[in-house]
Amino acid sequence: GDTLPLFHDGVFRFYHLRDRGHHGAKNGLGAHQWAHISSTDLVHWREHPLAVPITREDEGSICTGSVFVHDGAYYAFYATRGLDRAENLSLATGTDGIHFAKTEPNPFLRAGPRYAGGFRDPVVFRHAQTGQFHLLVSTTLRADKRACLAQYVSKDLKTWEETEPFLIEERKEVPECPDYFEWNGWYYLLFSYGQVARYRMS
Repeated sequence: GDTLPLFHDGVFRFYHLRDRGHHGAKNGLGAHQWAHISSTDLVHWREHPLAVPITREDEGSICTGSVFVHDGAYYAFYATRGLDRAENLSLATGTDGIHFAKTEPNPFLRAGPRYAGGFRDPVVFRHAQTGQFHLLVSTTLRADKRACLAQYVSKDLKTWEETEPFLIEERKEVPECPDYFEWNGWYYLLFSYGQVARYRMS
């Protein structure tokens, strides 16, 4: 589930969650890991080794995230759900889009006091005018449980600073699996409520 698409250097890559026991493994945490298939024509597909596997006992699940390419490096941003069910952001990097190594410290980012109800599904984009990197995270506001995409900014994809939320809506649930892109002069923000996709335009 939760396919994480990437197109780079003529290759379509689909990272996706591989589940164990229909979300029953690891005491209901799912023991998800990132699987990976690729294609150059969307017809013929190649299966690769796990891109981001569980490697530590305290990792209950490698959750949804996104892969961002910058200066020849692949950055796999994801949420780790611990055995205590807390969600924190982690990072693995690589040079070929196939093999990734987890960085240290991992997790590298935890929810601040403003947020509660989850901290997952990170997606990264770079602002074309400023060159600054933006990290969006699915969560809710602690004060009133409203849907929220928390936002962090960075100049180097390593050190992140919290800034104002990217999106706040009146719904009382996490806006899951966001994505963000520009196409033909419009900016699109996608996410889901209750497994139903929604989008916003700017």
